[in-house]
Amino acid sequence: MDSSNWDVVVVGSGLGGLTAAAYLAALGRRVAVLEQHYVAGGNAHVFRRMKKFEFDVGVHYVGDCGPNGGVTQAFRGLGLDTKIEWVELDPDGFDTLIFPGLTFKVPASWDLYRERLVAAFPDDESAIHSCIDILQAVNQQQGKIKLPVDQADLPRLMQEAPAFLQWGMRTLGDLFEACGVGQRLAPSSPPSAATTPRRLRARPSPSTPACSTATSRAPTTRAEAGRYCPRTWWM
Repeated sequence: MDSSNWDVVVVGSGLGGLTAAAYLAALGRRVAVLEQHYVAGGNAHVFRRMKKFEFDVGVHYVGDCGPNGGVTQAFRGLGLDTKIEWVELDPDGFDTLIFPGLTFKVPASWDLYRERLVAAFPDDESAIHSCIDILQAVNQQQGKIKLPVDQADLPRLMQEAPAFLQWGMRTLGDLFEACGVGQRLAPSSPPSAATTPRRLRARPSPSTPACSTATSRAPTTRAEAGRYCPRTWWM
């Protein structure tokens, strides 16, 4: 590959690399994406066995993809938001956690999530309310954080996003311990986003240029990958 043919070389075709490459290409830059795997997409792709079992590598559903969500805004900047249809998962239980003696459905609603946790673990009610209060605050305040954060931003963020500053980069284990959450309750993880997670169903248009065509799966061969922009090279 002659490096003089490219303005930007992106190493890695994960979601971050592809997003950066797509935006650079939309701005008129000549972009090459380098990938050592034979499939683009990083953790977003799947693999199959025996032609009937499909395994998610990392992404099995997507949150924050409502009309004003971060995912939708990223696609909107590339002119792709109207070419992708998000299929909402069951808001009453997009995850079902099954343990010995307990089956717990994780709903999209924070209020219903709180209510179900208290019903399932009444002895931990106080800890549950403390934990959910902090989780909701972190979720609401994360929009105040614009990376990178400068030292000059801290006084403002201490007023606008105190919960995020305190808990945003710590583990759920730290939070559970601080709130006094019991060991039996700890595995019941919270809703992953403010809106119900969804799956992707793409609606590519035959008349749309390749750089603007959305697909619900990664290209499966090198020849197929060549139809997508920016160009990807396999190492």
